[in-house]
Amino acid sequence: MDARRHRVGSGGGSAPVATPAAPPVPAMIAMIAGALLLVVLIMGCGFTGRVAGGDTGSTMPPGTPAVHATLVFAGDLLMHTPLGASVLDPATGRYDFSSLFAPISPYVAEGDLAAADLETVLAGADRGYTGYPRMNSPNDLAAEVAESGFDLIATATNHSLDQGWDGLIATAAALDAAGLAHAGSYRSAAERGTPLVLDVGGVKVAFLAYTEWLNGLPLPTDRPYAVGLLERDQVRDDVRRARAAGAELVVAQVHWGSEYMRQPSRPQREAARMLLEEGVDVIVGSHPHVVQPIVRLTVDRGGRPFSGYVAYSLGNLVSTQIWRYSDSGLLLYVDIAKGATGARVTGLRYLPVYVQRGWEGGRRVYRVVPVDADVAPTWSPSPTEADRRRMAQVGEELGLLLGGQVGVTAR
Repeated sequence: MDARRHRVGSGGGSAPVATPAAPPVPAMIAMIAGALLLVVLIMGCGFTGRVAGGDTGSTMPPGTPAVHATLVFAGDLLMHTPLGASVLDPATGRYDFSSLFAPISPYVAEGDLAAADLETVLAGADRGYTGYPRMNSPNDLAAEVAESGFDLIATATNHSLDQGWDGLIATAAALDAAGLAHAGSYRSAAERGTPLVLDVGGVKVAFLAYTEWLNGLPLPTDRPYAVGLLERDQVRDDVRRARAAGAELVVAQVHWGSEYMRQPSRPQREAARMLLEEGVDVIVGSHPHVVQPIVRLTVDRGGRPFSGYVAYSLGNLVSTQIWRYSDSGLLLYVDIAKGATGARVTGLRYLPVYVQRGWEGGRRVYRVVPVDADVAPTWSPSPTEADRRRMAQVGEELGLLLGGQVGVTAR
């Protein structure tokens, strides 16, 4: 198991330090004046993710050191069948997906918690491994995703019921076995009614997950709780329960929008406002299979203005959609802090990623690689000249798409 994963649920700490001798009185006066000036400057500038009325969560006693943490989000794990074939060991029958994610694993590990979107199910080998339209992937995927540094999986997608109720149950069991937290599909009404609240570096964060649709498949009539559908009343209830459970920030991972559209649809924009109005602090979107803009929206929340970030779509983390815009995605870093006034988002950073195809040992292979001009490729197979050109283009495309938003910067 990845060593970094123990940080989820831990408040951290530091060693005690010696108390210095008190400075002379004139020096102390100067220090106090300087401190007051710093406070004034901070109050004037504010955190990049905060506006008036934007604070959430409980407050801390005066003088308590600020807590800082980072959430990392990735796009769709869109597991087309060639991805499985590329990592199958014929001798053991095992699917070793670790090579897909190895190039980005150090970047995932930079966060205190990392999450991705599972756009498939893990229903077991007996059902056969299939791609679109009724997806089913090897259970080995769960363990390898965990070993790559991920901690949390959103399971509310249009494919949640691809293998029926039994597939939903099996998927949850596979994620449990891999030590992955998950939200979005549920095995019981009690599980549906229990919010997922995790201590991330000392900040209690609730994770909600919703999908707009299920590819025309109905929820089981006797299990209406099975998948989180994007409905206002449900969001309101979920946020209320999360706050009651101690959540200081609420994140919603939402499966929505129109495939291959690089701008959010009107229903997406309307749903984003609804989510923020009902108490969600950060929205991370998936499903369009291309990156869409990241914005900061201001809404009325209980009679006060609130500003929250919306990443409409992070694109694909991995897939075999090799055409322009769908061959890439984002790692999104959400920086959070908690101080005397409560918990807040302090800014967002992003790192483009690219799905590189190549050949190794006579087999077609895939790698999710960082688009980082400061780092020389060390993975195998090495990127071709065409890969390098496309990676540079991905960086330019996403810089143009995402640039200009206050509080959103390249990593």
